[in-house]
Amino acid sequence: MYRLPLAAYRVLDFGPNVAAAYAARLLGDAGAEVIAVERGTTARSPLFRQLNRNKLGCRLDFATLRGARLLQRLVARCDVVVEGFDAAERVHLGITYDALRAARPDIVLASVRGFDGNSSTPGDVVAGTAAAAAVCAALLHHRDTGEGQHVEVNARDCALNFRGVSAARLPVREEVSADARLRERRFLEPVSHLGGVEEMPALPWRFSLTPCHVRLPAPEPGEHNRYVFVDLLGLSEAEMEDLARGGVVGATMK
Repeated sequence: MYRLPLAAYRVLDFGPNVAAAYAARLLGDAGAEVIAVERGTTARSPLFRQLNRNKLGCRLDFATLRGARLLQRLVARCDVVVEGFDAAERVHLGITYDALRAARPDIVLASVRGFDGNSSTPGDVVAGTAAAAAVCAALLHHRDTGEGQHVEVNARDCALNFRGVSAARLPVREEVSADARLRERRFLEPVSHLGGVEEMPALPWRFSLTPCHVRLPAPEPGEHNRYVFVDLLGLSEAEMEDLARGGVVGATMK
């Protein structure tokens, strides 16, 4: 069995914007173990499922004191953190670069600012792609020096570098599904989830030696709580139940 290109790395994904979630998804598509953290429950829309495939998911209210402590322990087990909050939100939530370095000194933090709104734009896709590439470059630097760093990507800066991309029209789902040339190139890949089977765009690259594919559907709320908090962090079942009663972690799926 071949090893995917980024299989050695673990990524913590906070979202919450499209550009940040897409950046983390690309890292997951390339084989990284990506853990998406939800403070509440996000609607499982088609966009959510596309942005969060190839990710594990947990529920953690890291704005609480107990949640913040768990978050620090989780950061210590990760190589990369991807987030899309503004500077004031990072301070409020305790996820500034300095705060994360206190948990893991060599952490790579990618701060990815997208365009406003909850819909996906070409500019968000460009920013997410640029952020994923920047993270890979930072990981190469880490491999050579052992140093982490803070990577910042802004969708508006990316749009200026690729002038006009934010105004480009994305093809609608029906046009993509009907395009025989895209089907010949296996552009669409069927993905099974609790709601059924959905065709999604395949990965935007082709590796001859380590072919990547959609390995996991987007996680359901709290689907991988037990793996994250029990297997990775070593919490007991009693501790998990206490945290769930306190609203610090969401319910764990059976």
